[in-house]
Amino acid sequence: MKWLATAFRHPAALAFALLLGAVAGHFAPSTGSSLDAVGKVYISIINMAAVPLIVVAVFFGLRRLILLPFAGVRLGALLGTGLLALVLSALVSAAVSQLWGAGTNLSEAGKAALGRLSLETEAYTSISLFGQDKPADKEWVRVIPDNFYNTLAFGSMPAVLVGALFFGFALAVQSQDSARAFHHLMEATYRGLEVLIERLNVVLPVIAFALAATVFSVTDLNWMGLMSGFLVPFLFMCAVFVGACSLAAARYLDVGVWRVLNDLRRPYVVALFSGGTAAAVPG
Repeated sequence: MKWLATAFRHPAALAFALLLGAVAGHFAPSTGSSLDAVGKVYISIINMAAVPLIVVAVFFGLRRLILLPFAGVRLGALLGTGLLALVLSALVSAAVSQLWGAGTNLSEAGKAALGRLSLETEAYTSISLFGQDKPADKEWVRVIPDNFYNTLAFGSMPAVLVGALFFGFALAVQSQDSARAFHHLMEATYRGLEVLIERLNVVLPVIAFALAATVFSVTDLNWMGLMSGFLVPFLFMCAVFVGACSLAAARYLDVGVWRVLNDLRRPYVVALFSGGTAAAVPG
């Protein structure tokens, strides 16, 4: 059984499972529909473990940060770098889209077909419980949680992180004696969630087959062709970003780039198929 476990962990097994799932989903769509539940259950369990793992990691990170010299400067530098990266990402995306000419290759017939497909995909009926005079909350207001437990259960990831930062800061400024018991509890929780994610990822090639079959069984090739002008620059920038981050991590850790890519192959696959931003947290 040891050789089987080793084979399952090999990147070639993951790539083969993805390719086989794509072929099965395209040529036998019924395969994807029958395997849909398998992929959804896996992603749901990963999300269930990943979200609290991120919250606990924020608690630990802030606790360690407060104990370092010039903690305020370090925290300000982290927040400033994050905001700067957010702005730069938007500017780079807009510039690449403009230079690439995303969507300019579409004919009038192609634009009309894309519009029809978009309307068919997004059409739904909604009911508002409030009158039209109720003003909508601003975007930055929505990320401030008014109930942290409700946010953990139903909120988006930015609101979860904001709540975790507030709670984490309050815990971080407590004395070592006061926070010792909570620290031990959170550490046990952190290790338990890590083990859960690691155990689930053992069978990732099987899950990758199910996810790929599900996606390709419902993928409309006409839609993909019409969206190619937008998808190609997006995928190109994703490849550049992943390569740059992998190179930076390899230089920082003094290992090869292939080692970094190989060790992160599982989060890459989960991120590719999951709509949850927390699902791809590496062990």
